Amino acid sequence: MHAILFTIMASYTILSKNDVDVLIAQYAVGTMLDFAIIQGGASSSSYKVRTTQGVFVLTICDEKELDDVRNMVELLSLLEQKNFPTTRVVHSKTQGSISSFQARPVLLKSTLRVR
Repeated sequence: MHAILFTIMASYTILSKNDVDVLIAQYAVGTMLDFAIIQGGASSSSYKVRTTQGVFVLTICDEKELDDVRNMVELLSLLEQKNFPTTRVVHSKTQGSISSFQARPVLLKSTLRVR
């Protein structure tokens, strides 16, 4: 008897420079200097974005429902309040902690500083 394995690939979002510019403009983090895709995301597309005010991770939640993303934001906020080393979700200028791109939830997070 032979087993047949199916691999389901995530539908990752590829962003252009203009896409990243538009998304970053929603946040008070300065002007984008450069960006690069972060390989290996599970159910999301993440980009390292360097701006005039620092380095951030822009995450497009390709396969997560909005409620799941809200729960993740709440968890990260709770961890931050308890002084647990974690990334911090950056709030957009108008939409709170979650924005969107092509009907997918988007988060911008600070990079984790390791001591």
